[in-house]
Amino acid sequence: MPKTHRGTCNLKMERPHETVQTTRKFHNEEDGAVTVDWVVLTAAVVGLAAAALATIRSNTEATATKIGTYMGGVEVPTNTPATQ
Repeated sequence: MPKTHRGTCNLKMERPHETVQTTRKFHNEEDGAVTVDWVVLTAAVVGLAAAALATIRSNTEATATKIGTYMGGVEVPTNTPATQ
């Protein structure tokens, strides 16, 4: 029967060099770190785009309301030179 760590942990201690090799391999691999970088950068870009869109949308609605109010108060003359 393989030796295990004392306590409730079921860690096999037969070949500790395999554990060290696996740990070194995990430490040297860069694929995971690159993936995390891309996820963080993509989330930042999406967040900035959402913030910009919210700002543009609110300003556009305010400007459209002002234009609508102005246009609603403008009277169009009915006796223009073409209709006389």
